[in-house]
Amino acid sequence: MLRCVVFVVYAKDTRHYAKAMGLHGKTDRVDAKLIARLIEREHEKSHPWTMPTPEQRQIDRTISTGPSSVPPSARPSADR
Repeated sequence: MLRCVVFVVYAKDTRHYAKAMGLHGKTDRVDAKLIARLIEREHEKSHPWTMPTPEQRQIDRTISTGPSSVPPSARPSADR
């Protein structure tokens, strides 16, 4: 299985980095070089993205769909 380290790069942060580096072009090639440079030089300050655990995915689904999607047997009782 191939394993890769993934970093999430936010467009706004990348744009600020580009301005700081004096880069003003806006092409895919310029963007690709900029992102590569950003990761190469700043990756120690970043946290690699990790795939959510099954439990985290369940929590995300519950939060996004609301309590009605939680089966009654999994809901906390009022007695507790």
